[in-house]
Amino acid sequence: MIDLPSWWLFVVLLPVVYWLLPGRIRPAMLGVLSVAFLIALSPVDMAVMLAIGVVVYGILANVERPLLQAVGRAYGRLPLASRATVPVGIVMLYLFWFKYLVPVSIALGIDSSIARIAIPLGISYFSFKLISYALETARGMLPPHSFADYLAWLFLMPTYSAGPIEPFDHFLANRATRFETAFVVEGGTRIVQGLVKKFVLSYIVVAACNNLVGDDVVAVAHGDIAAPRVWAFLLLSVLIGYLDFSGYSDVAIGASRLFGLKIIENFNYPFLATNIGEFWRRWHISLVVWCRGYVFMPVVGLTRNPYLAVTATFTVIGFWHAGSLLWVSWGLWHGIGQVGMQMWVRFANKRKIKYFRTRLGTATGWILTMCYVALGDSFVVLYRHGSYFDAWRLIGHAFAL
Repeated sequence: MIDLPSWWLFVVLLPVVYWLLPGRIRPAMLGVLSVAFLIALSPVDMAVMLAIGVVVYGILANVERPLLQAVGRAYGRLPLASRATVPVGIVMLYLFWFKYLVPVSIALGIDSSIARIAIPLGISYFSFKLISYALETARGMLPPHSFADYLAWLFLMPTYSAGPIEPFDHFLANRATRFETAFVVEGGTRIVQGLVKKFVLSYIVVAACNNLVGDDVVAVAHGDIAAPRVWAFLLLSVLIGYLDFSGYSDVAIGASRLFGLKIIENFNYPFLATNIGEFWRRWHISLVVWCRGYVFMPVVGLTRNPYLAVTATFTVIGFWHAGSLLWVSWGLWHGIGQVGMQMWVRFANKRKIKYFRTRLGTATGWILTMCYVALGDSFVVLYRHGSYFDAWRLIGHAFAL
C-alpha cells in the first residue's frame, strides 16, 4: 500500500489529529479511520473482515453479557479453553476459503469459478492476529481492554497488509499516552530506512541479479549455467527478499511510531546468523513467535517430540505464505535444517565436539547457514514462475549436476 498517495496522506495527517484528540478517544479514532481507509480500498472484503472481527470480539469479550442472551448463556457455561473453538473455527474457515481453496482446487484439477476467487488484502495477518486473540482471551491472558483498543490493533493501517504480526498484549503495553518529538524522529528515520531498502538497495540488487542470469527464472533452472553463477543468483535472491520485506516492515514500524506505538520487530540482522536456528530467531520474528506459541508448543505438549514439532511449525510457516507446494517445500526445507541442527547439537555435546565454538568454526557455520538458506530460496524464486521440479533442477545446478 505504500505506493498509494492516500496511504502517505494517512500517515502524515492522522498522527497530528491523533495527538490533538483527548487520550480516551484516540484508540477509537485510530481504529475507525483505519477501517475506513481499508474499506475504501476493498469495500466487500473489508466489510466481511470487519464483520468477522466484530463476531469474534462479541463471542469472546461479551460472554457474560452476550448480544444473544440464550446463546450467550449456553456459551458461557463452556470450559474457558473451549470458548476459543468457535471463533478460531470461523477464522480458519474464512482463511481457508479465500486463501487456500484456490490453490487446492487447482492442484486437484478443478476448473471452476471458485478457482478465480481473489485473495483479500492482508488476510494472513488478519487471521493470525484473530486466532491469537481468541486463544489468549480464552486463556485469560489478556489485560482489560475496550472494543476501540481491539479495533485499533486488529486493523492498524500501517501494519495491516504486510505485518508484523503484532501481539495484542504487546500493543496494549507499548503505546504512549503523551506525545514526544522523539516519535517523529524515530518514526521518520525508520520510514526512510525502509524506503531506501525497498526502492534503492532492492533495485540495485535486482539489477545485479538480472545482469547475472537474466530475468527468466525458469530459464535459469533449465539452462546450462555455471554453479558459481547459480550460487550468486540464489544468494542475491535471498537478499532481495530481505530488502523487500524488511523494508515494508521498517515503514510499518516507523509509521506506527508516529502514533506512539512501539510495534514488535520483524528482522534482526539475519545475515549475521551462524546457524539455521539463529537465522530463524532473526528472520520474520513476529511469525516465528506466533508459530512457536500456537504450533510448536502445542505439538510438543501432545507428542513430546521436538523434531515433529519443529517440522509442523515450519510446514505452517511455509503454508502461511501460500497454499503452494513450492512454499510448503520451502518451509519443510527449513524445518529439516532445524531438525538436523538440533540432532547435531545433541551429538556434538555428547561427543564434546567444540569445533563450531571456535572462530574458524563460527565462520564455517556462517557459510553453511547462508548456503543452506540460499538453496532453500530455489523454491521461493520459482513461485508463480516454475514447477516443483524446476526448483530441484536449480538446486542441482548449484552443485554442477
